Amino acid sequence: MPMRLVVEGLSKDASKINLTVESIQASVESRLRSARLYDSKDTIIDDFLYVRITVVGHAFSVRLSFNKKSRR
Repeated sequence: MPMRLVVEGLSKDASKINLTVESIQASVESRLRSARLYDSKDTIIDDFLYVRITVVGHAFSVRLSFNKKSRR
């Protein structure tokens, strides 16, 4: 089932390691698309992958959360 992608904004330190929201978005979309899990259409999809990258200095951590709407 297709999902949306939500990438959280980055801190100022992210630019020190050449990390941008756009580059993260493109990379994750490409991976999801190759697995047939990403839909870039403007249709409403309740399920989404949330990507949060925290950058401090030259160190970073990545947090992924998959949010799925319960279906009854």
